[in-house]
Amino acid sequence: MLSTQNVHQTAVKGFTAESAAIYDSGRPTYNNESLDRVLELLFSAKVDYATPKVLELGAGTGKFSESFLKYAKNPKVLKQYPVLNHLEYIATEPSKGFRESLKQSLPKIDPAVKIDTALGDKIPFRDQTPVSYTHLRAHETGRN
Repeated sequence: MLSTQNVHQTAVKGFTAESAAIYDSGRPTYNNESLDRVLELLFSAKVDYATPKVLELGAGTGKFSESFLKYAKNPKVLKQYPVLNHLEYIATEPSKGFRESLKQSLPKIDPAVKIDTALGDKIPFRDQTPVSYTHLRAHETGRN
């Protein structure tokens, strides 16, 4: 697990459990058109894996994660992307306070979702590489 010394100090101080609700209330939701485009980009190639992996870097409080996981359960979406039936979704977040928010919300949507600590240059995979990455907000907490 990463220590907070690897995370920019502004993120350590600013992205706390207390600020997560305020931050989350200001984040946009993701409409179906946006989620369709993400799925198209993630799975445009034929994925021939028993358990495809998607790694979200910088998941924040989980606005995208929640939208994506809910949308991925839609029968119409599953018909178009049957690989989602076997999806392993890993949401990573370097800020402890925001990671706690993820741990509260994401398992209610998908009990199999994994939540981990990561920075863009310290991804939690050693032997298997995820099929796809989403990296929507990681710039907010990464080092420059």
